Parts: sequence; structure tokens; C-alpha cells
Amino acid sequence: IIFKNQNHTLKLHLSKIFHEFFLNFFFGSEFVIGSAALRVLAFGVFLLNLSMVYHSTLVGTDKIKNLSYAVLVATITNILLNIFFIPLWGILGAAIATTISYGVLLIWVAYSAKEFIDFKGELKQTAKFILASMVFFLIAFAFRTTPLPSLLKVVIITAVAIICYA
Repeated sequence: IIFKNQNHTLKLHLSKIFHEFFLNFFFGSEFVIGSAALRVLAFGVFLLNLSMVYHSTLVGTDKIKNLSYAVLVATITNILLNIFFIPLWGILGAAIATTISYGVLLIWVAYSAKEFIDFKGELKQTAKFILASMVFFLIAFAFRTTPLPSLLKVVIITAVAIICYA
């Protein structure tokens, strides 16, 4: 079930690598300063993608009330953290608050769905997926500062992504 989100996560990891290029290309050079926030949010979206599996489980088993509580708690967490983090760190603080709230959401919905999902099998699959993501991220991060031409970096990183997620 979790692997249905691999396409989105692959795009997410590619956006991590090319965050400055992405921001500059689509929004202009004045937005490149937000690249650190984009990296933090990319991890948050990864957590949000994982939580969607459990969202679907809760909806499919008519446990919408549990899902509603999870969303409410995550929203309150996000608001409270934003109150503290934005004055300290600006847009990066907002990204951190959002990522933490996505983590809270994931934990809540996973716990709520535990009676409907075989977590032993799911945890093994999830661990493999997270390990592949970390390997890809580390390799991509290492290539970020290599003196290779940009097009060659894109080709190599894309090949690594295909290998990691195959």
C-alpha cells in the first residue's frame, strides 16, 4: 500500500536536489532564499504521503471520527508551533512547524489504524522504503557539490533514483 506513493516521493526527492533551480526557474531569483524551507517541507510531504495510507484505512473502516481528531490535533500543533517558530526563524520556522504537524498526524492516524493493518508486514515495507529514500538522498546530496556538468548530474541522480525505487 505504501509503495503506491513512490511516484510522489520520487518527485519529492528530485525537488530536494533541484530546489534552488526549481524556485529560480518557476518563481524568480528572489524566491531562492526559500530553498531551505522547501527542503524541510519536502520531508514533511514525505510524512504526509505515508499518513495517507492510514487516512484511507480509517475512512474505509468508517473511523472518520478518529481521522477528524488526528487532523484537528495536527492543525492545533501547526498553529501553536507557528506562533513560536515564525518569529524565531521566519519561513523556515513555518516549514519546521508544518513538518512536525505532519509527523503528529502520521503518528495519530497510524496508531488509530493499528487494529486494521498488519503493522509487522507494513513496518518491514516502510523500513525498506525509508532506507531507499535515505540512500537516494545521501547520494543526491553528495552529487550536489561535484564539479560534473548539470545535465550529467541529472542523468546520474535519476539513474540512482530508479535503482533505489525499483
